[in-house]
Amino acid sequence: MEQLPAHQPLLEDDSDEELSEQQIKQLLNEAAERMRAKAASQPFTAPDAPFKLPKLRPGHIADTYEKTEGNIARLDHSKLIDKKQLALANGIKKIDDPIAGKRKRQEVRTVDFPVSCR
Repeated sequence: MEQLPAHQPLLEDDSDEELSEQQIKQLLNEAAERMRAKAASQPFTAPDAPFKLPKLRPGHIADTYEKTEGNIARLDHSKLIDKKQLALANGIKKIDDPIAGKRKRQEVRTVDFPVSCR
């Protein structure tokens, strides 16, 4: 079985041979001449008005959670949590027992119906 090459063969390229210093200088000079000719054909026109930066109007900047005391920056804990949420977290919590609630609902159903209807 014939093995296939891992890579496709490269196309014949004459750039593999090394250039002499004289050839490199000649190529650079030709490129410089082309750039000068292009720059001469497109004259630079100065803008009518000087460039101005747009004025920024940031509006209200959000309150920061940091307060600086000298060289030390610390978080302001009073701003981290909303006052309403803090009051709810510190308040009394009522927890319903799901089993007791189920028993109560069953008792209400049996009491509402007369005995003769069962």
